[in-house]
Amino acid sequence: MRKENYDTGFVMLKANTNSEWDDCDFVIIHVTDEWRQTMQKRLEAIIPFKEDYSFYHHSYWASPEGFYKNPDETQAAEEIIGEQED
Repeated sequence: MRKENYDTGFVMLKANTNSEWDDCDFVIIHVTDEWRQTMQKRLEAIIPFKEDYSFYHHSYWASPEGFYKNPDETQAAEEIIGEQED
């Protein structure tokens, strides 16, 4: 896997789990027009909470294209996704 500087239509995000049976290092999200519209609606829905400093957490459930464990231990997700991109 390699990092690209152009739009591929996919985004790789670091991930983890506390499951005893499953393990993952990253997920891949397919960025479609429908996905962008859904994210825009979600962002608009949380605008009222922007200045509420006592508000702690808001989450949505979504399924990525897949959960992955890096088979090549020489190149971890951290090497591809830098700290500034967390």
